[in-house]
Amino acid sequence: MCASVLCVLLCASAGFAGVSRAIQDEYRRTYENKALFLKIPVFSEKQMVFIIGRSARPELPPTSTARFKVGDQVRILALDFGKDEIRFKVSGIQGAVPAEIIFKFDGDLLDHFPNRQAFDAALAATFTEGLKYSDLDEAKRGYAEQEFENIVRGIASTTGASREFVLKSMAGRLPAYQDALRDIENLKTRSQETTNQLTQAQAENRRQESELKQQQAELARLKNLNAGLQEKIDSSSAQLGRVSDELKAARGATQTYQSQLTNLQRSLNLKVDENRDMASQIGDLAQVTKKLQKDNEALTGQNTSLRSTVENLENNSKRLTGEVDDLKAANGKMRETIETLSSKEDSLARQYLQVKKTKENLEDITHSAESLNTQIVEEKSEGGFRISKIRLYLRNIALGTLESRLPEYLTPNQSQVGEAHLVTESIDYVRVSPEERQLLRSLGERLKVGVKLSSPESSFEVKPEKDGPVQEIGERDRATWRWSILNRGTQDTRLQLNLYLVNKNSDAVPVLKEEHLVLSSSVVRQVRNYLQPIPMGLGALIGFLLFAIVGAFRRGKKPHLPHPAARPSEPSGYVQKQL
Repeated sequence: MCASVLCVLLCASAGFAGVSRAIQDEYRRTYENKALFLKIPVFSEKQMVFIIGRSARPELPPTSTARFKVGDQVRILALDFGKDEIRFKVSGIQGAVPAEIIFKFDGDLLDHFPNRQAFDAALAATFTEGLKYSDLDEAKRGYAEQEFENIVRGIASTTGASREFVLKSMAGRLPAYQDALRDIENLKTRSQETTNQLTQAQAENRRQESELKQQQAELARLKNLNAGLQEKIDSSSAQLGRVSDELKAARGATQTYQSQLTNLQRSLNLKVDENRDMASQIGDLAQVTKKLQKDNEALTGQNTSLRSTVENLENNSKRLTGEVDDLKAANGKMRETIETLSSKEDSLARQYLQVKKTKENLEDITHSAESLNTQIVEEKSEGGFRISKIRLYLRNIALGTLESRLPEYLTPNQSQVGEAHLVTESIDYVRVSPEERQLLRSLGERLKVGVKLSSPESSFEVKPEKDGPVQEIGERDRATWRWSILNRGTQDTRLQLNLYLVNKNSDAVPVLKEEHLVLSSSVVRQVRNYLQPIPMGLGALIGFLLFAIVGAFRRGKKPHLPHPAARPSEPSGYVQKQL
């Protein structure tokens, strides 16, 4: 009997272990057979929710598809209180497969249920009545935020990065974040546009203010001008009376001018018409004045040409006067000579006059030779010819330029043509001094120039193209001499070029004497010219080689010796001397 009572007591104590019956009944009345909406997904037949302390954490979701999604409506079929857990059996409204949501505590449940607040919070995080659509949206949003936070925390823990770094890395993939960035860019653009509009408005405001100031200044200026204009009008009304008086005086002056203009037209033989206006009459006078000016310019040009002609005539007159004076002096000398010749002492006087004339001629030649000088302008070799240009002067007066072209070398029996050209200059007699004029007059009106070319060697033959070497040349004229030069030997020569002038007494005045070397080009000379650039040491080496070659050829030719038997026998008694 006692044993049976003890068993009943143990069973009763076992049946009432954990949360008290009253608390269990309270929860059953609240949740059994009630339709609620889920705030967490249910992935398997048993979904664990761990309650640790005051916080609740659902089991990590598996990779399979959820049986019940967040926001799905379920019906709670039963509640089962265990030792350390509370089971909620749920099923879908439309007959889906049932499942259990198990709230697992970190310790055994007690009778007075001290974990009630944590359990109620876990129930509130798991179920909602869904009286409003906003509750469902809030549930979905809360779950999404919770899962997002868990994902961020998991990525941060696995990568070792900070939560802010993970959020910045994931923000670019969120549509809301991208929309926010676009909104920010749009706001920046709008802000910039607003700033530009504000700047333009401020600039426009400043411009309008400046225009307003300008308008105000213009208004003040116009007021001042109006006041000044009024004063001028008042003064003009006073001056108008004076102008009428002046107009009367001007009419009188106009009549006076008209009468003077009429007199001027009559003096210029122009048509007089007092009915024409004064402007047309003045225009006619202007045309006549222009015509007179043109006539004056033409007369001025004629006067200038006449003046230049008169100056030329004066220069010629001076030159002729000098020539007349010279002729008078010459006539005086001639008269003295005639008187001397007509005297009684004829023989001695004639000899004296001849000696005197010869002396004067020699003095003229000496004076002319001393006054003549030359200047080398150019010397060059070109095409086997030596070309030289020499300027001829009478003191400082340029008489002309002599250009010679002579060969530099001739082979035996070769003939070449040598040339000489003389080009005379124009002489300005106005700038010539009396002494220089006397020298020019002693040379004659036209220059008589002789050019000779000769060779001291008989092997060179020089023949002129013309018979006489003397030619007469005027100013700005040209004379040419040509010679045929023939080489009949192998000796060099120095051609002598002589230039002289013939004065009015037919005496030769030497001017220039030049020597031109002409080489007689032969084979030996050509070889020597070719070998001349070779240095002495190299020439000695070449000579040594030539002698060695000649010696080798000579040693190759040995004399033919007779046979020993054929040699003549030595005479008897001959004893060879031994050393």
